[in-house]
Order: sequence, then C-alpha cells, then structure tokens
Amino acid sequence: MPFEPSPQSPQCLSDFEIPIFSTWIGSWRISIGRRAYSKKELVGHYDKAAGAWNARLGRLGFDTAYTAMLRKVLRQERYAIPLDGLRILDAGIGTGAFSSALLDLEPSRCVLDGVDLSEQMLCQAEQNIRDRNVDLSLKQADIKELPYADAAFDIVLAAHVIEHLECPRTALLELYRVLKPGGLLITCITRRSTAGALVQFVWRSHRVARRQALQWMRETGLRSVRSIPFDKQSMMRKLSLAYVGRKSIAESTSNSDLS
Repeated sequence: MPFEPSPQSPQCLSDFEIPIFSTWIGSWRISIGRRAYSKKELVGHYDKAAGAWNARLGRLGFDTAYTAMLRKVLRQERYAIPLDGLRILDAGIGTGAFSSALLDLEPSRCVLDGVDLSEQMLCQAEQNIRDRNVDLSLKQADIKELPYADAAFDIVLAAHVIEHLECPRTALLELYRVLKPGGLLITCITRRSTAGALVQFVWRSHRVARRQALQWMRETGLRSVRSIPFDKQSMMRKLSLAYVGRKSIAESTSNSDLS
C-alpha cells in the first residue's frame, strides 16, 4: 500500500560535529571535525539517490549479506522467535533491503511497517516489497518520534541509520519503546574501518566503535546484547557490524503488576 505522509514538522536546526581525527601533540590537542548533514540536507541526498539505491546495494552484496546474518541470528537459542504472525518495524527502511532479507527467511502472515524520512526511498520500498506475502504499511516519519504505540512490534530492524544521528541513544530508546517484551532489536552500524571511513566521507556519518555500540544497546535496557559479524566473504564485513538485543519478558510482568 502507498505510504502515508506525516504532517510537516519544524525543521531540525541543530548542527552537530562528526569527529574525523583527533590527537595530542604535547599540550596541544589537534582535531578535525565536519558538520553533519541537517535533516533537510540528508533527505535531499537520499531522495536523489533513491532510484539507483537498491541496484547499488545488490551490486555490493548487501541483500545476501543481510539474509545470511539474519539467518545466523535467528538460529541462536537466545534469539529464537516464532516466525509466524510477526509484526515487524523497519526503522529507516530505505528501499526495503533489510526487511526484504528477513522476508527471505519466509516468515508467514507478517505485518511489516516501515518508516523513513525520504519520500522517494519510501516509494522505492513500496515497489520492492508490494509483491511479497506481507501486509505492508509505510509512513514518512522520524526514527526519534515513531508514530506507534508502546510494545507494538516483535522485531525492530534499523540498518545504517543510527550513525547519522546526533544522539543515537535517543533513537535506540524509541526503538526499545515500540518493541514487545521478548522482542528483538537488530541493527547494523558502520564500523571504524577503512570502508567505514569512505562512507563517513560521503554521508557525514559516524564510524562507531563496537564497544560504544554495545554500550548504547545495553543502556536502553536490552538483554543478551551481542555484536554479529557478517560472513567473511561479504564486503559488509569490513563496512559494518550487526548488533542484536532482546527486550526482557520480565518488563511485561512488571507493567502488569502496576496496572
């Protein structure tokens, strides 16, 4: 189904710095940073790139890398989840590559919601996913202010979006909010590597150390947080790491005790 545009909201005016290089020389600190794209600029760049985006991801092997990683995650006992009747959120859905990879694992009777800032990316996602066996709903929305109720989703996906944000922890807390107790959050984040530096140069995004990403995930309250490397033969291995965590089932019990 077509995406639902959200009401216009005030433009984000905050300029934040992407750290590029920093070192101490004696008592002097030398550092280089770069202004991140504003929300308006980022949307413009993604709107412009949307038409060729899915083909580019395919050439780089993103689709097969995503599918292999998700299969690896869901085979682990700590992340086991029934694939029947899932409600899934893809936050920063882009052209739908990450959620399509999950659908390749053949979950049945799924409901897939997707949000993105870019109208053109949402149009591409609708074209790429509409013929899949899934109930699809797409909305133009900000990952930091999701238009969903608490505890709405069994699985929340977020591929290469966290590193674009001024405060990644704020976004992760919002993803945690809409996750059901026992549900999984699976995200991919650009890593500190040569390939990551190229992405950072083009998109003015953060390269995130593994320790920092794990800390952000744990600070939300997620349990069983792990980093998951991509397969050795995949180009994705040098570019990014996947991170997985599970929302405690005990939270559901605690909330019911308060009602």
